[in-house]
Amino acid sequence: MFGEGYTISYLNYVIFLWIICGALILICEIKPLKELGYLKEIKITKYLGWINIGIGVALFITKNLVQ
Repeated sequence: MFGEGYTISYLNYVIFLWIICGALILICEIKPLKELGYLKEIKITKYLGWINIGIGVALFITKNLVQ
């Protein structure tokens, strides 16, 4: 069969993007929200940032356990 044994996995890119997006959310979004006094938005932003990082780390761990 053509291409047998050759696969392209984008999982490494996805893991990198989840972690980087989570970190950027935590680094870049919190300060402007604090200056404007948006307390509820700060909580939601922190939650979403940590969820992104958590998903990235979970994918990284499961990827390495499966291999």
